[in-house]
Amino acid sequence: MLTSLQRERNERSPGARIASIDTFRAVAMLGVILIHTQPFRVPRFDGTMYRLLADLLHQASRFAVPFFFMVSGYFFASKIKAGGSPGRLFAGYARRLLVVVLAWYLIYVVALSFLPDGQDAAAGEGLVGRVSGNVLYHTDWIGRDPFSYLWSGPSFHLWFLPSLLAGLGVVALLVRCGLRRWLLLVVAPLYLLRLLTDSYARTPLGLHIPLQTYTFDVAFSATFVAIGFWLADHEVRPPLAIALVCLLGGFLMQITEASLLARYFGADPLRHACLAGTLFFVTGVFLVALARPNLGRSTPLPSAGRYSLGIYASHLLVLAILTSLSVYSHPMLWEIGLPLVVYLGALALSVAFSRIPKLRELVV
Repeated sequence: MLTSLQRERNERSPGARIASIDTFRAVAMLGVILIHTQPFRVPRFDGTMYRLLADLLHQASRFAVPFFFMVSGYFFASKIKAGGSPGRLFAGYARRLLVVVLAWYLIYVVALSFLPDGQDAAAGEGLVGRVSGNVLYHTDWIGRDPFSYLWSGPSFHLWFLPSLLAGLGVVALLVRCGLRRWLLLVVAPLYLLRLLTDSYARTPLGLHIPLQTYTFDVAFSATFVAIGFWLADHEVRPPLAIALVCLLGGFLMQITEASLLARYFGADPLRHACLAGTLFFVTGVFLVALARPNLGRSTPLPSAGRYSLGIYASHLLVLAILTSLSVYSHPMLWEIGLPLVVYLGALALSVAFSRIPKLRELVV
């Protein structure tokens, strides 16, 4: 059995697993699934307590994707502090992520062709016609706009993977250029640009600049990768009280922003990927993980969190399969049970992939 001193040393070694971070990874994946399944958001629940609960869950779930970016930045910095070269480390990340991206793109192109109502399913006679038609559709898209396709892929949620690579690339470049000490100051304007051209675009402060979607994504990912990097670089380990104040204060700020933007500027609260309060909310969650590194160790959550890549990549496949079964389920049971079943289905698929050596790197 590890002593507390040995455990602390292991937790601080580069790339070592930290139980609390894996625990929050597992929770974050449930958040992503809640955003995509949108429980209680059908008209029958308008004006009920269930709709209010759905709105709160949606806002709480918004920590998820930024948290994953922050985790990547944290471990990237840990490896650099241990003597790794930013350029070489990024090259290693890039090789692996490109393999993961291309593999999941191919899986979605083919797998969605097997579903009667699969997205992008092309017209054709029988299974062979659907698969070949779908492949031709995506091949044509690649020919017309290869960069756009590489960024978004055959399923909208896969934007996360190239965005993560871009965020790591921005931070690696800044570190390589000697801007390590000023990292947060350099990325702050990127986040501000993201806010003013997106969530705050309808306000008097808004900017109307014709930017491509990937510009928003890079600003988003680079900011949170940089925060994670900074926390590791400065070996931040705050008191739990400070972490909780940051978490709860950021969450309340995010809810307030979303409510005011909806009331005075007609902005849909569901479309905000991030707000100013999100910075403090997500940072607070990460600080809680750092303040209590053993959080969740005795639960199944850290084990599930290790498969967060696979769960994220595969959960919309599972959702596409389950959607056709909604007519056979009680409406209330469907709203409550769908996110959990999608989570467990994606986890089971990820565990199965991990048992196959050539597929393991696609899920862990």
